[in-house]
Amino acid sequence: MSRRSLLRTVAAGVVALFAGLLTAPAAQADIRIFSDMGGHITGVRVSHGPSTLGITAYDAEMTLGTYYHFWVDTNSTNPGPEYKAEVYPNSDGIYVRRVGNFASRGIIFRCPGLRAIADVFGEDYAKVIIPRSCIGAPSSVRVSVVAYYDENNDNRIDVVDWAPGEERFYALVER
Repeated sequence: MSRRSLLRTVAAGVVALFAGLLTAPAAQADIRIFSDMGGHITGVRVSHGPSTLGITAYDAEMTLGTYYHFWVDTNSTNPGPEYKAEVYPNSDGIYVRRVGNFASRGIIFRCPGLRAIADVFGEDYAKVIIPRSCIGAPSSVRVSVVAYYDENNDNRIDVVDWAPGEERFYALVER
């Protein structure tokens, strides 16, 4: 191999290495963990990745009578949420809805790849994983989680726990 060919090969390798280093961070998720005081939910983790948005509510008090609403704000110029995911532990009950605000019941829509993890006999958390394509691939999101508890097992909601607070959002999580 001539000296000129060797220099070209080395230069091409260096360019490829720098290009890989510059684009690698884009493939990672921006992850934020928020503490929550009081109530049953003790913290919320938001993973805003290249293809999915993951929201985890840490909750040691989850029972079969508990269910969760994960609110997602994708438009910071609009004060309320645009989406709500509903998760029911140990069931196939998982839905995502387009909403106009926190009071909106919303409209269920199909979201291929929507998943949830909420096992009352497993780890102490409820999690929803939403494909970013279902929510418009936003550059940043804010989230809120509310959990409803039937603590007396009488088919009535006894406790409602909002994280971070009633109809409030945690700070923006960029992508």
